[in-house]
Amino acid sequence: MRFNKIFAGPATEVLPQVIEAVAGPADVKPGQIVTFVADQFDQAGVATQTQLLIVQDNYLAMLGVDDAYEEDETVIGLIPLDDQLFNVRFAAAAALNRGDKVVLAANGLLQKLPAAAATYIGVGYADETVTVGAAEDLVRIRWTGPHPIVVT
Repeated sequence: MRFNKIFAGPATEVLPQVIEAVAGPADVKPGQIVTFVADQFDQAGVATQTQLLIVQDNYLAMLGVDDAYEEDETVIGLIPLDDQLFNVRFAAAAALNRGDKVVLAANGLLQKLPAAAATYIGVGYADETVTVGAAEDLVRIRWTGPHPIVVT
């Protein structure tokens, strides 16, 4: 793992606001995008239209960014604001250039905006040039808030 924290700045904002809720049936990892489902955090999907949060590392239990929260465990969800930097989870084999648009993918992950015609939920821009290896990894993005992107 290339990063050991999820919130990456700016330094003028010490920490973002958070919401706590229990993890739903699917384990969630720090850096995943989640939403509320029946008062629990669950992994966001490709077309999620509700409030999005980013799972914080469980520093209270002295766990790292690769340690998943299990079902019914209290999860810390960061409320992302525009122009904040976060290290978020991308699917394996993602190739990103700084400035690429990033959108929701399945299972609480993000992906580079695909070229396939469809409507996607954009959340920001890659803030680094990186190729994710054979396993999912954290990539730094600049959050711009959820908004639809139509590729024709």
